[in-house]
Amino acid sequence: MGLEINPNKIFVIAKKEYMDNVRNKWVLLLTVLFAILTMVFSYFGAATAGGDVEFQGFEATVLGMVSITSMIMPIIAIMLGYGTVVGEQENGSMFVVLGCPVSRYDVIIGKFTGLGAVLFTTIFAGMGLSGLIIAAVASSADAGAYILFMLGTWIFSMTFLGFSIFMSTIAKKKTTAMGGGVFLWFSGMIIGVIVFGIWAATGGDFNALMAGDMSFPDWIWAVEYFSFMDTYQMGSMLLFGITQFMGFVIETPDWVTAGSTFGWLTFMAVLSFILSLVFLQRKDI
Repeated sequence: MGLEINPNKIFVIAKKEYMDNVRNKWVLLLTVLFAILTMVFSYFGAATAGGDVEFQGFEATVLGMVSITSMIMPIIAIMLGYGTVVGEQENGSMFVVLGCPVSRYDVIIGKFTGLGAVLFTTIFAGMGLSGLIIAAVASSADAGAYILFMLGTWIFSMTFLGFSIFMSTIAKKKTTAMGGGVFLWFSGMIIGVIVFGIWAATGGDFNALMAGDMSFPDWIWAVEYFSFMDTYQMGSMLLFGITQFMGFVIETPDWVTAGSTFGWLTFMAVLSFILSLVFLQRKDI
């Protein structure tokens, strides 16, 4: 059977997903959350390092907030995506949808697009509004890098949205899909720790690290790409040319760039989306 895709039906499904999140206040709440988060780190971020309590420019703002966004964006994306298929299968609405003249491809593409639009709107509205304030009261320097940071944050969140929808297509219960998403989030947080432990156990110079030497072998940087949180943080700092973090000078291989990090996250988002298409087509509903 050929690839059955109807743009009009995809638009209808995407619009429904988007408007559902507008009606239940998700769009408003996330927009406010991102705006407050950005403003707080811009104003108070320098104080944690002994600086003044005042609005900082884009580079200092991103450096302060990137660790937090790397943790909360996956959670938000997982919450949006884990029930898209199996949740509707449990409550019976998926039977109604597939009973209409709509293909399973239309369903997945529509849901992925609609929820992706929710993330895009909230990130660019919340962080964008705060960015305008920061540019007005602090500095507009690095505004282009900040826009790319917002785009990178959206790509990062789409990676987890894609995998949460994929878990929803293969799981038989909603709780299983949620558990799979949480496992992906948790594993992303500990991969860096595991890699560092392996490096230390195989002859890594811990004393040199404490002295400020953060030159690691290439294999560590390659494995770090499988920790989406670390990849996102690396890419965000590289957008601003940041090579020093918490007093440590970070030396990365030439192939570790902002383009390669966000390119990898884009590839993983697309891969998870394709897997969702394939497995929903095979799912017994």
